[in-house]
Parts: sequence; C-alpha cells; structure tokens
Amino acid sequence: MAGFEEKLSEILSSPESMEQIFALAKSLEGGGKSGGEPQQKNSAVSAPPSIAQMPPIDPKMMEMLSRLMREYGHDDKTVAALVAIKPFLKKEKQIKIDRAMEMAKLARIAKLALGGGENL
Repeated sequence: MAGFEEKLSEILSSPESMEQIFALAKSLEGGGKSGGEPQQKNSAVSAPPSIAQMPPIDPKMMEMLSRLMREYGHDDKTVAALVAIKPFLKKEKQIKIDRAMEMAKLARIAKLALGGGENL
C-alpha cells in the first residue's frame, strides 16, 4: 500500500501530471480541444483551478454515481451463500468464487448504468 501512496503523491506533486489529468478531465466533459493540437506548456507552475472555475456538477450524474456505488456495496442472497461456504473450499476455489462475485457485481452495475436494471 505504501507503493501506491508514493506513486499517488508523485503524480499529484508533478505539475506535468496534473496538467495531463486536467486535460483528460476537460476532454471527458467535452471542453477539450479537438484534433491533434499540441497543448501549450507553461514554464510557470499552474495552480489547480479553484472551485469557482470548475464546471458545474450535474445532479443527475451524481445521483447515478450514488446509485451505482450503493449497488456495488450491496450483496444479494447468492453472494451471501457463496461467502458462507468459502471457508470450506480449497484456496483455488476460493479465488474463483471471489472473481465470480466481483464479475457478478460489475455486471449488475453495468446493467444499472445502461438503464436496464431500474428495479435492482
């Protein structure tokens, strides 16, 4: 875990990395430059934008993210049964059950995100 924290700290302290992150965020929201125009790099270190400069947050998107996170944390009866029998299985089977449960959660969230699982 220390390696992750070091890498995250390194990324957040690097002005070039932060500039790339902001450019990616702008392109995801549709505000990025189109085409293959190279970005101008300032020699001065630019500070992250203030809250007033950030784009408005879409309440519908936040609601959808909230629903997805809530659904990801929710375990159904099948998952509870698999968790209950897991200690009695070999390590190889335990690993397979963990992967299957993770895939089932991701499939459930994908279905919800795509609008097919309104009543989950």
